Amino acid sequence: MHKVSVTACGRYDAELLDWAVRRHFELLGIKKLLRPGMKVVVKPNLIIGKPPEAAVTTHPKVVAAVVRALKSHGVEDITLAESSGGIYSAGYMNRIFRVTGMAEMAKATGIKLNDDFGYKELVFEKAKRCGRFQIINPAVTADLTVNIAKLKTHAMMGFSGAAKNIFGFVPGLLKPELHCRFPAQREFAEMLVDLAEGINPEINFIDGIIGMEGDGPTGGKPRQVGALLAGESCFAVDIAAMKLIGFPLSDSPLHMEAVRRGHITGDFSDIELAGDPPSGIIVGDYKKSRAGSVDFVSRLPRFMRGA
Repeated sequence: MHKVSVTACGRYDAELLDWAVRRHFELLGIKKLLRPGMKVVVKPNLIIGKPPEAAVTTHPKVVAAVVRALKSHGVEDITLAESSGGIYSAGYMNRIFRVTGMAEMAKATGIKLNDDFGYKELVFEKAKRCGRFQIINPAVTADLTVNIAKLKTHAMMGFSGAAKNIFGFVPGLLKPELHCRFPAQREFAEMLVDLAEGINPEINFIDGIIGMEGDGPTGGKPRQVGALLAGESCFAVDIAAMKLIGFPLSDSPLHMEAVRRGHITGDFSDIELAGDPPSGIIVGDYKKSRAGSVDFVSRLPRFMRGA
């Protein structure tokens, strides 16, 4: 049984967010995962450089509240790390951190922004589609991963949440390489599940206070949902978020694959909801992406498509 906590949270107010995150920690018993001296990596969604109000990226005030909660439990070694859609370099990522509000947030909370732009190959022996990934160093060396995703639609995968967010641990321009290797929806979804299984983030949040509907993950429109979700299973947290916006499992190849592998049942029979009743949060007319089964490879520059 997977436990997912849901809190109604209608605005990015620091006091309200602190209350909501503390409540998640209590409902999920997150304290048991934490210890002083551990090295924690915090992984937001920073796909491109857009300001928080665009709802493309995880809101920095959500990240700040999670950081404050971690520090209240004695965790001090916290690094915010991400590889956006462009070049994985100090110059590129520092701009992303600045535009998305993460640089200001890190300064205010006293955490480190990643300044190690190396990466290592990890081998996941239980993988079904892709067993080798290049992964950015902060994710490799961390004792614990806190995954803080954004609730969004996705042109290729239908839904973007906690499981899809792990793709940001693959460095920059190696992401298009994986798109080229696995161009079909199902095989790309299988690869993403391999990655999420291998990284296995211990704590997963979804910023659904203001999500993105329509042509996500970057071209959609902000949409008020009013929820912050959390859980230890990235797949279960996603299923709960999809329920809030009325997305059937069949709209997400990634989560269909998670069901095939037994990570979730997909019918909610293995999920225990805690916190606020979702009935008061559900959005009934959330707009899906018009792109459907978009062919990502055809949108790449010619030199990146291969033969």
